[in-house]
Amino acid sequence: TYIAKKNNVGIGVATRMFDYVRHSKPKLRSVIAIDEFKGNAGRKYQCILTDPIKREVLDILPNKKSTDLKLYFMSFPREERAKVKYIVMDMSTQFAEIATFCFPNAEIVVDKFHVSRHITWALDDIRKMSEMSYIERAKEVLSLYLTDFSAEEIDSCVNGAYAEGKFDSSKVAPV
Repeated sequence: TYIAKKNNVGIGVATRMFDYVRHSKPKLRSVIAIDEFKGNAGRKYQCILTDPIKREVLDILPNKKSTDLKLYFMSFPREERAKVKYIVMDMSTQFAEIATFCFPNAEIVVDKFHVSRHITWALDDIRKMSEMSYIERAKEVLSLYLTDFSAEEIDSCVNGAYAEGKFDSSKVAPV
């Protein structure tokens, strides 16, 4: 709205003018970060390429399609891509595949936000399991590994293993 007011035009006109703005491709840095975000370019997600050391935006890409991202990164000379030492990203297998393909010398680094989020989720899972009874915990753990068994089959197995009288004490049961 600021640009529209400053230039005495409507917001729609100001927005459409940005379609004609062209900027040069950025120079790749030794450390780059890539992430997706919900943008407003008429697509569900866009990608942002940043320099996490200098905290600068290098480029905003219109989508996150693998083919488009590979074409974009492969358009940089091989020598420039070879100078990228680290690529910071979330745990996306899509981004990891693109990084490995386009930047063979770079190491992939998972950003601290996503690492801490996964640790928090894991601790929450442990907390929830610690609040379960032995039988509930056994059913939960077995269902993670015996994926071809139905819930009823796992219930039957666990209930049979933990039936009354199987252990000297209800407080001691192997899980």
